[in-house]
Amino acid sequence: MPISKPGRLLVDKLGVKPDMKVVLIDAPRHAESLIEPLPDGAEIIHGREKGDLLIWFAADPDLFHSSVAEVFRVAGSVPVWIAWPKQASPSFAGLTQNIIRQTSIDLGWVDYKICSIDATWSGLLFQRRKAK
Repeated sequence: MPISKPGRLLVDKLGVKPDMKVVLIDAPRHAESLIEPLPDGAEIIHGREKGDLLIWFAADPDLFHSSVAEVFRVAGSVPVWIAWPKQASPSFAGLTQNIIRQTSIDLGWVDYKICSIDATWSGLLFQRRKAK
């Protein structure tokens, strides 16, 4: 799995392209500032809505487990970043990369990219598994 290259803008690491509708779910207040400047025509919306790319900030393990199927349902076939607090972060509440990966795989999604979002958050990028 590729690790993000240092020195690149987060917006590029996340794969935000011109004219994309980026959906932020349960985002911290500063999330929009992390992915600026947006490419031309790209926009950010909040909530569980359809878009071209979803970024879900999942901090609590219980909330993650109760919401993950709904987030994937809303996503449909578009990529989903699931961000979680790093273990060294004061926001860490027990949700780990392994929990996120295994739960998502069990629901038919596969991760293919990892990214450090900031000092608090890491993220895995998921896509619906292709039918065999």
